[in-house]
Amino acid sequence: MAGLVALVALDAPRQLVALVVAMLTGLATTLVVTLWWKLSLHTAAASGTVAILALTFGPALTVAVPTVALVAWSRVRLGAHTPAQTLAGAALGGLVATTVFIALR
Repeated sequence: MAGLVALVALDAPRQLVALVVAMLTGLATTLVVTLWWKLSLHTAAASGTVAILALTFGPALTVAVPTVALVAWSRVRLGAHTPAQTLAGAALGGLVATTVFIALR
């Protein structure tokens, strides 16, 4: 939050502020859901990042989507999550980040 305050105080570019707010909102949303069902924060963050990259730099950046799958695979392989938890985390992270980023940029 201190970083966000500093960005606003220093008149950072609007897209940078939107990025930080989108990722913090995605994190908060995922943490709330995790109180009832353990979602993967890692896949949520990866999905949100890929979505914002594609929105910012164009559809060519969708080539980064396989990185979300790799993160999901690693979380399942490590025994930290089920496949459903990684998929739900990726869906929620991408949806929240995209929605907030579009609304604020």
